[in-house]
Amino acid sequence: MVGRKVVGVACEGGRNWEFAELCFSHRHRTAIQSFVVSMVGMSLSGAYIAFEKSQIANELMAFLTLYLVKKGWATAQRKQIQGGVLPSMGLLGGVVVVAAFVSAGWQAVNDAKEQYGGYQVGFYVFFGSIAVLGVAGDLRVILVGGIVRPRRIARHLWRMCFGMLIATTSFFLGQQKVFPVGLRGLKVWLIPPILVLIVLVYWLVKVRRRRQAVR
Repeated sequence: MVGRKVVGVACEGGRNWEFAELCFSHRHRTAIQSFVVSMVGMSLSGAYIAFEKSQIANELMAFLTLYLVKKGWATAQRKQIQGGVLPSMGLLGGVVVVAAFVSAGWQAVNDAKEQYGGYQVGFYVFFGSIAVLGVAGDLRVILVGGIVRPRRIARHLWRMCFGMLIATTSFFLGQQKVFPVGLRGLKVWLIPPILVLIVLVYWLVKVRRRRQAVR
């Protein structure tokens, strides 16, 4: 239901440049809030379970998802993002996530098998880089004193969609042990993450083109 509401508003908003206003309309905000609540709950519960089971990689991914979704949600709450205390707090949270990925990656590099927590160095480098992009965006907001649309829309889109990408990948590909035996390992489970990635790329390209068109 939440997914349909988000897609519906996105499709409606994409018909004209008033997407910038419709994207953050009351209806869209309601969908975002429902999505954020579910994602925050999932991230926190996932982080707790990962901590209890000493699964460092899953714990890091939970906090990365939480960081991205929280900042994506904050972007939708204000018509103009300005520098200040809240962005600084968000930046601090992002720096902590980056530091955790760097630490884990460093331990993987120094391991005989180049692994840490069951994952190769590349895993920590890739997702650590995503965290760095998020931190760089937060730092830019602070340094320039804020951002307005359409950069605000792009910021909202990539953070929310990448958080969803992590969630769908973790469930459909990473949790197949909870699926019925006959449904495990099917290629069809690649479809949900791929669809989220396509939506992310599509809207980022669309927003970029519209931004260029109105210059």
